[in-house]
This record gives sequence, structure tokens and C-alpha cells, in this order.
Amino acid sequence: MIESSKIIQPTEITVLKCRDYGFKCNFTTHGDIEQVIIEFGKHTKVEHGDDYSKKELMQYILKKIEKIKHSTRIENIK
Repeated sequence: MIESSKIIQPTEITVLKCRDYGFKCNFTTHGDIEQVIIEFGKHTKVEHGDDYSKKELMQYILKKIEKIKHSTRIENIK
């Protein structure tokens, strides 16, 4: 579980891709977190019929960031 102390700032840049959610779709959105959540949410609802909540998308973003931080720490150890 991600600790609340690791919450990212709303102005940080993030990227969401449909392929990361298992869709065979090339849609990608990037920008500040709030913008990305809105755009990705609209796209998945209209194009794929899936209505993700803001909370679900934020959890996905946080998990993705943690994976990146973890892999960066491992690379720095090598």
C-alpha cells in the first residue's frame, strides 16, 4: 500500500496509456495529474465503455510512480 506521505503534487507531469490498462488502443494522455485523470477517464468511458473513478486512476498513477522510483533505486545500487 502507498503511504499518504508519498502523495504527488497535482502539478507533477504524468502519463497514462490505454495499453497499460490492457486495451488494444494507442491513446495516451500526459500533463498535470488532474488533466490526465479527466482526459483518460473521458476516453475510457466513451471509447471502451469503462468508467474509472478518479480514485481508481489516482491509485494507478501512484503505483506507477512507486514502480519507477523503485527501479531507479535499484539502478542506482548497481
